[in-house]
Amino acid sequence: MLREKTFKNMSYFYKLSFLESYAMFMGKTQLIEFSLKRILSLKYRYGKKKLDKMTLGGVISELEKLGIRKDFILVLRELNKLRINMAHDFLVEHFALTTLDRRYGRFSLKPLRHAIFWLEQTVHVFNFLNQNKYLYKGQRKVY
Repeated sequence: MLREKTFKNMSYFYKLSFLESYAMFMGKTQLIEFSLKRILSLKYRYGKKKLDKMTLGGVISELEKLGIRKDFILVLRELNKLRINMAHDFLVEHFALTTLDRRYGRFSLKPLRHAIFWLEQTVHVFNFLNQNKYLYKGQRKVY
């Protein structure tokens, strides 16, 4: 079920160009970061200044200390690794390949699609855990 929902959500990425897909990945990852920061703000009263300085990795570490599900932390850590790779290395590697020959650009699609798949899967898992109050023990409110 998760796999079907994930592939269904990925379908709009196939209509986008390579750079548009990359931008959508980075933007949606940013939205996940904001959602997690919202939990820290609403439930744990973290201040705006402290949250503004936090990266996605920092937010994940804070949530882990506060008792969020360990299996979901692992999902978030993998997403963070993918985001870091996409932000720092991916485009450089892509443009190095396409400089040699434009046809080599297709080799960049596989890691991008893998990252998008993981992102969409993370969104579904987060929504399921949050809506069913499984995100962490003792959760009473849906964030």
